[in-house]
Amino acid sequence: MLLYALTIPLGAFLLFLVQPILGRHLVPKFGGGAGVWTACMLFFQTGLLLGYGYAHFLAARLRPKAQAMVHGVLLLGSLLWMPIALGDAGLAGASGSPTLQIAGMLLAAVGLPYVLLSSTGPLLQHWFRGSFPTRSPYRLYALSNAGSLAALLLYPFLFEPVVALRLQTVAWTLGYALFALAGVAVTWRLGREIPAGLMTAPVAAGTGTARPGVPQAAFWLALSTTGSIVLLATTNRLCQDLAAVPLLWVLPLAIYLLTFILCFDHERWYDRRVFVPLLLLSTAGVATVRGLGYDTPLVAQVSAYGVALLAACMVCHGELYRARPAAQHLTAFYLMLALGGALGGAFVALGAPALFVDYWEYEVGLLAAGLLMLVAIHRADRSTQRPAATRWGLGAGYVGFLAVAVVLSYQANQRYQRWNDSSRSFYSTLHVERTRDPFGRPVIELTHGGICHGTQFLEPDKSLWPTSYYGPDSGLAVAMDAAARRHDETRQPLHVGVVGLGAGTVAVLAEAGDAVRFYEIDPSVEDFAREHFTFLARSKADVDVVIGDARIALEDELRRGEPQRFDVLALDAFSGDAIPLHLLTEEAFAVYESHLAPGGVIAFHVSNRYVDVEPVVRSLAKRGGYHHFVVMAPGDRERIGTWPTRWALLTKSGAVAASPKLRLAAETKVPEAAPVRWTDDHASLWSVLGAPPMRGRWEESPNHGRFVLDAADMLIKSDEDELLWRLRRLYADSGGACPILVVSVEDFPEQFQGQDSMARYKRALFEALGLADDTATHAVLLLGCPGRREIGIELGPAWPPALAAEARGLVRSVIVPKLAEGQPSAGFVAGAAELERLARGTLAAQPASSAAPSTEIATPPR
Repeated sequence: MLLYALTIPLGAFLLFLVQPILGRHLVPKFGGGAGVWTACMLFFQTGLLLGYGYAHFLAARLRPKAQAMVHGVLLLGSLLWMPIALGDAGLAGASGSPTLQIAGMLLAAVGLPYVLLSSTGPLLQHWFRGSFPTRSPYRLYALSNAGSLAALLLYPFLFEPVVALRLQTVAWTLGYALFALAGVAVTWRLGREIPAGLMTAPVAAGTGTARPGVPQAAFWLALSTTGSIVLLATTNRLCQDLAAVPLLWVLPLAIYLLTFILCFDHERWYDRRVFVPLLLLSTAGVATVRGLGYDTPLVAQVSAYGVALLAACMVCHGELYRARPAAQHLTAFYLMLALGGALGGAFVALGAPALFVDYWEYEVGLLAAGLLMLVAIHRADRSTQRPAATRWGLGAGYVGFLAVAVVLSYQANQRYQRWNDSSRSFYSTLHVERTRDPFGRPVIELTHGGICHGTQFLEPDKSLWPTSYYGPDSGLAVAMDAAARRHDETRQPLHVGVVGLGAGTVAVLAEAGDAVRFYEIDPSVEDFAREHFTFLARSKADVDVVIGDARIALEDELRRGEPQRFDVLALDAFSGDAIPLHLLTEEAFAVYESHLAPGGVIAFHVSNRYVDVEPVVRSLAKRGGYHHFVVMAPGDRERIGTWPTRWALLTKSGAVAASPKLRLAAETKVPEAAPVRWTDDHASLWSVLGAPPMRGRWEESPNHGRFVLDAADMLIKSDEDELLWRLRRLYADSGGACPILVVSVEDFPEQFQGQDSMARYKRALFEALGLADDTATHAVLLLGCPGRREIGIELGPAWPPALAAEARGLVRSVIVPKLAEGQPSAGFVAGAAELERLARGTLAAQPASSAAPSTEIATPPR
């Protein structure tokens, strides 16, 4: 019995451990999105079906000694597959189906071993029944899933962060050799000790001894298929809407396996009175999260999807266990489970992209789970008279199910009605929407998954403005300007490479004579960029698009002896939903260097809601001996349609590094977080999980004469210099003309605490800005800490008394009321605008005064 208890979980452990290992090998060839994991899951579920079919064939057609001989020979023969290696078998070129390419590569790498691992659970449970006829074998299925769950949880927390990918493969190979030897030992014992007749003797396990009919088998198939659809659809939603980090594909599969463990361990774990209402409530919760949109916190989104998956799978797998057959039909039962899993995988990976333009298989799966829940209740109660309470409960279930179906359908239809065009491919979903921005201007937007990848004004005079992440103050624009300075004398054009096309906005940053070469993995993106946007067609530069994975394309160009000699190479693949690790490794960086012109710039777009890849870039810069700059652009959505963005710029050129615009735009002090080193053999998203620091919200007026900085969420005692760096940059950008600084301070740093804290803090700001107290034209507003709730206004000596009195009156008439209403930012913006109005024209005409600056401090009412 101990041999069974060890071999079954070991096989399951290896079965699920090989999936992320091979998935990591696939990322450099197919990107890091959910499509890779969906294709992998389809292959693995198909392999599971073949394994279960093989187990059923042995159990149904061969005697025990023949079963033992066949299985033992195959186990020993599968060792010829070792070590597993993922070559290029199955790669049919860029035009081939990525899903089928992945299937071919996985088949060549681990085909027979995976099928044999898949057969371990049902086959050894069948043999266990012969060895121990008085014991139920179904609990061994729970043990098998426990081994699978252990592999899933250990991989992202232990193997991926600690063990190099090459060593992971070696360790798995050794583990499989151990498993094969254990399996041979089981087959040897089977051939010696189990009588043939005992394998067909009925035992008291399951719901009956009769052979299951077609309706029963169809019910098993429907439940298994639905559970698989909900699993894969949830994984797609999490990875595409949020981020393709290991947690977000491990978590759904772990929940899926946990429900199998609980349901097949004992009937007590599945109680309809608990999970039927939970399914309805959790589905309503998902509908609520979907209605709130992508600004819902990450934890709330993951929790909503996770609870819904748990409820749906508990219903499907709990009803499966209740409908299980007698143990002599065990392999047929598991075969139907595996067939359902494969059908669910095929529906999500192959059927849904052909049928839907969005991830609507998720709604289909949840609604199917609710429908099967009602069918199961009817099946269980059809021969009994239901009490009134049960009838009322069932009626409430019908009403709840109908309500949820209506809400989900309405939400899907509302999204669909907004889109002017949609497409779904292996890589993601694309949607084009003609809408209006928050300021009422007509725009067209390209959305990839849950992330906007480009927007264009529809008004002719604004249609070629570089919007979204690529404004004139963005890191990429700064890099192109800095690189162009070294061509001033020779007037050579820029050659720019861009990884990631989006709507093609970068093309309009280039000038006549420049060349821009885009690398885009998804052909649908180019189709949409050319059909719905005009950035590519109307760019003054020579633009071309290379379809395929950027790293593979760049490597191919080097093999052909075609280095591109880019003046600027922009890596713009890290701001969206799926972070492609293979584009940030040291090996990938070496490829980029080979394509860079002498003195060129490599620009990494590191804005992201959920991961901070800037420490990885910092490591690349340090190891390569590059100057490293971080450019945080505030954006100006109201005026020119640009958004806050963060770029990391790397160059070896001293001339480029000394560019005035680059020096002005770059942060003067990069946070001293530890660099994170990634190689092809060792990279983990866990090391960078967490949103990159945007450090506050700040705005500029159109004439750059005033600055509004809300530093309440940024100025902490360990980071007080950050505010000074940003103010220095803002002041320098204004050219020193009429600076009006409006600063909100949540709490003063420790060195400024105590008496006259506001005055001392203001002096520190002035020193950091190089702004003397007698500068004639300055005006500064300061909001003190919440405990004192003070507002200070300081006016330079150029302000005449009447104008200064009016300016000080703004504090009482504009800012104080807003603070009393709990709207400090609104008050500061309004106050700064009024100060600018007073200063414009009037203040500029005043001669400088020798008088000292005038200061006033007010306290808002409590």
